Amino acid sequence: MQSKNNKIGVDLMLISPEEIAANRITGSIAVFTGEILDEIAKENRSGEFVLIINSAARSLVSSRFPDFELCEIGGWVTRVSHRLTGKLMEHTLIKYDVYNRTLKRKGITRVWFPYMVPRYVNHTRVDYVGTCHDLIGLIDHGYEAEEYARTFANAKGMATISNYVKQQVISQFGIDGGCIDMIPNPIAMEDMCGGTKPIPELVNRKYLLDVNGYAPRKNTLTMIEAFGRIKDDTDCDLVLCGGYKADDYYDSCAALAERLQITDRVHMLLRVSEEEKNWLFRNCEMCITPSENEGFGRTPIEAAVCLKPVISTKATSLEEVTCGLLHYYDNPRDDKALAELILEVLANPDSPERLRMIRDTFVERYAPSNVVRQYLEMFERSFSK
Repeated sequence: MQSKNNKIGVDLMLISPEEIAANRITGSIAVFTGEILDEIAKENRSGEFVLIINSAARSLVSSRFPDFELCEIGGWVTRVSHRLTGKLMEHTLIKYDVYNRTLKRKGITRVWFPYMVPRYVNHTRVDYVGTCHDLIGLIDHGYEAEEYARTFANAKGMATISNYVKQQVISQFGIDGGCIDMIPNPIAMEDMCGGTKPIPELVNRKYLLDVNGYAPRKNTLTMIEAFGRIKDDTDCDLVLCGGYKADDYYDSCAALAERLQITDRVHMLLRVSEEEKNWLFRNCEMCITPSENEGFGRTPIEAAVCLKPVISTKATSLEEVTCGLLHYYDNPRDDKALAELILEVLANPDSPERLRMIRDTFVERYAPSNVVRQYLEMFERSFSK
């Protein structure tokens, strides 16, 4: 019989096929997990964890996290499943029970699921804690409420990334709030101060910046409509930058820009490097987040750390996680209100003193060291039950 492994498994099985192909972590939850692992390594505690990975991700994960032991879920089933996404991959892993058999052989009995996907988690046979980023899967991915309820009920511990998500879980499933830790996402501020790489087409141009995915809940169409209203009142271009895209929505954004006759001033970027993203933040006139649904909302904080004025909706978690310190408008789809606010902030920018105060607030609140301390406390408390 395999002896028990005292290390905590960190499940990285859902790193996307696109990330594997590019050999670079770009997805928001993968970035969140990476910053926590980076801090754990910095604190010389990587020996307490083992990273559970799809064998197809070995090259990416071993180079990105060299201080950690790996547990590969191998065999033909993962060589096939890494090309699949969503339910197909989950069902493949469940059907062939590869995951459970591998963990049993390795003696891994405790796992942190930073993704917390219900159909996947519910079929594992380990003690686990998880991080719930949102409940969008109830709509976007076809999960049933009963699946989420089972995931949460069987967890030894659970974190949500904002109080907004915590209240969603409590109201939707009747879970005792005392069983849920609210632990915000970390933001590695040193990464924002790292190297930059210019976007050639934007050098010497003034621009407004919206860094979000191209998906309906990100509300990019409203951003384009608002810019169409003010195109003659500003010499700024509009830069849209997404880490992923829903093809139909991306095409709708491009079609709207064409209909408004602003294609020469709207730059639609996709999957830029960290260095390019840093350059975009540091050189924009302001950053705008028109999103309708965020479990956390990282990009307005990143922009503020770069000492830029930021406009955001108040939707879902956004006002909470930005501490009410930014410029806000109420209805995410009110392109007229957004257009008016953009012109107002351009005409009356925040003072350098206020921008520094906002930056310092976020640097302290979202420091990876503070976030990791809270996670380590949750792991110790939850797995000792």
